[in-house]
Amino acid sequence: MASTHIEISSVTSRYSSEFRSLVDRLRDIQELSQKLKDIGDQLAAGADWTSLGTALGVSAGDAETVYNLLAATNTLLQGETVSLMLDRLG
Repeated sequence: MASTHIEISSVTSRYSSEFRSLVDRLRDIQELSQKLKDIGDQLAAGADWTSLGTALGVSAGDAETVYNLLAATNTLLQGETVSLMLDRLG
């Protein structure tokens, strides 16, 4: 089976350098998002928004909102399109 990896050089042009940087940063963001989601899951276990709020320095209500926004963002970052991009170009 032929390789599906596409190697993008970071030295060919400014565009290729910035594109390579995008792929590298996206992988970092994907990993950080998952890490924060995993920690948030533990902090907010049993819908304990007060504990999560304390860790974030926000109210319990805001903590729930932050958690839900992170969960939605993490779902997108772990999704098929981003994962395929990182698998093929990463």
